[in-house]
Amino acid sequence: MGLLGAAVQAYVAVDFQSWFVQLTPSRAIARRFFAAAGSAGRHYRLTGIPMGFTWAPVVAHAVTTWLGRRVVARATAAGLSIRTSAAYIDNLIFAVADPAHAPPLVALIRRVAAEVGAVIKPSSVEVGATVEWRGLSLSAISHTAWLKPAFVGKVDGAIAALCARRGTAPLLELVAAASCLLYASYVRAWPFARLHTTLDWLSRVTSGLSTDSAPTASTPAVPTVDWQRVQTLPRVLLAEWSHVWAALQTAFAPGLSPVRPPGAPRAIGVSDAALAPGRRTTRAWAFHSPVEMRLEVRLAESAVIAVEELHAMADGLRCLNATRPAGATWWTTWRGDNMCALQATLRSWSPHPELNPLVDSIWSGQQPASLALAYQTTRSIIMDAYTRDDAVHLLPGGRPFTRCGPPCAQHPGTYCPEFVAWLTSLAPSTDFSGRVGAPRVTYLLRRRRDTRAFFAHQPAAAMSAANAQATPSSPVPSLGLSSGAPVRRTAPA
Repeated sequence: MGLLGAAVQAYVAVDFQSWFVQLTPSRAIARRFFAAAGSAGRHYRLTGIPMGFTWAPVVAHAVTTWLGRRVVARATAAGLSIRTSAAYIDNLIFAVADPAHAPPLVALIRRVAAEVGAVIKPSSVEVGATVEWRGLSLSAISHTAWLKPAFVGKVDGAIAALCARRGTAPLLELVAAASCLLYASYVRAWPFARLHTTLDWLSRVTSGLSTDSAPTASTPAVPTVDWQRVQTLPRVLLAEWSHVWAALQTAFAPGLSPVRPPGAPRAIGVSDAALAPGRRTTRAWAFHSPVEMRLEVRLAESAVIAVEELHAMADGLRCLNATRPAGATWWTTWRGDNMCALQATLRSWSPHPELNPLVDSIWSGQQPASLALAYQTTRSIIMDAYTRDDAVHLLPGGRPFTRCGPPCAQHPGTYCPEFVAWLTSLAPSTDFSGRVGAPRVTYLLRRRRDTRAFFAHQPAAAMSAANAQATPSSPVPSLGLSSGAPVRRTAPA
């Protein structure tokens, strides 16, 4: 994360006052941007963006981003040492290498804001080595980040009180505590799968929510939730809250750089699974790391293809992590061709409870941002040859088929021709026709929420599935995907 870089020595953070209201629609938009009120059918043109308007955060974030870039351009021309900057809806933050440049930067921000008529909240201007940003307390001294101390204190007290009362409290208090844990997991970049019991409980609780609108013949009344009703949490749920909250309070750096440093060790993994009614099929995974090449094939056991795909990925990554030296970071790309499994892993949880333990096991032991998930077309993924009917003969008596070999001396940890040749040589009687050749990576998903990378020849089906399941954030206009950074077009690693 650039805000925690070693060269950063101070921060400047600002917040715009009532930002939605400040954003005045143009005349062309204002003619069609109105609200109806009362039974008389009167219409009122809006002079600002109202809270609750779906596109309000998007518009606000776009304008804030534009202002931030304008400040950076002027500051760079003035010789101020801005290392990086970031925008989020109505907030701006700048990281500088010289603390002496912070005061003139504040003056420059005020001038740029005044030029366009933007009003900065006076009490929001923060300058120093420690500032608050998006629920975090950033430190330019230790180059780490924590959850805000005030937030930690409140949640810590709430969890302790719930444990003392053995999980008994009004429903409103329980939902608030669960929401705080989810928020903390989000900013901590932790897998939501570790709170899968909480998510399941919240889904049951909120299924009874109703709107404030009066019931009609077509929309009958829905029973409202009694928020003051006292409930007792299941013991397993209270234990999950206590365990997750204790781990969330540690200091952390929220993600490494999504760009692999030159010369950093790599690892490549690939997995696949198949299901066919009435026939035996397999799941398989293989990886090439700086330590070894390894392949394993097992009989498929589940009736759900996404479960089999996640099992193959989780088993392969678990073995990869077990062979990684302590403290080492391998920049790992794992390839598969099941978008449901890849998207569940990217979002770090699944609405299907049986998948969450697998998703959690995939991310456990992974260095932040050192794992990327890659979608491949079925014809280009070599593991297809190990997950069809003709691969069952590799498993006499149902026993797993496992093979190991030394890493490629010239291309350790890469999807090199030597790795492909090694995989094809392990099962000479298996039909690899049409499955061997240069792999074509078509869609790369990174664990970091603010990074997307795309490759040429993306299949329309993969794009549609990804767009439908992308986590909301700031939009990428031409692609409809969420991203906090511009889309990068690059060649496959």
